[in-house]
Amino acid sequence: MADTTDIQRFVRNILLSNEALRTDPHAIDAAFQLIADDVNLRSQYDALLEKFGRDVLNQDVGKYVAEQIGRTGKTSTKSSQTSLTGTYTILDKTKSTAPAKKWVQSMITAYARDHKAAIDPIILEKRDDVADIALHDGVSIEDAIAAVLERENKH
Repeated sequence: MADTTDIQRFVRNILLSNEALRTDPHAIDAAFQLIADDVNLRSQYDALLEKFGRDVLNQDVGKYVAEQIGRTGKTSTKSSQTSLTGTYTILDKTKSTAPAKKWVQSMITAYARDHKAAIDPIILEKRDDVADIALHDGVSIEDAIAAVLERENKH
């Protein structure tokens, strides 16, 4: 079995920059549409396509989107947005919040890594609080970080 870490990272980066996908039942189709529309994402997709082939790549993109947003589904439908994938699963059921929280925490870590110079170190200590706010209030990671920082500065 091939190491698909590159595909996981690719999906994580797509989701990190498009947090609205987290609650979209059509997140898989929307992710493929983002890939088709963005020259940089399409270039990365094409490189992964060469490495893994269409079946493995597309199945794993769908699998990792579902895993990372903590959703599942059983109904497949034809893609109406892009020709990159033929069908996708509608993610109409939410898994337990544990995988979703784990995903949000990984997004916080990635955000902190990408914004080293600008992020307050307390955020990594308060990662659980940020994840809880992002999940329960349905806000972006940036807004959840701001809420935690505001709360911390009041103390």
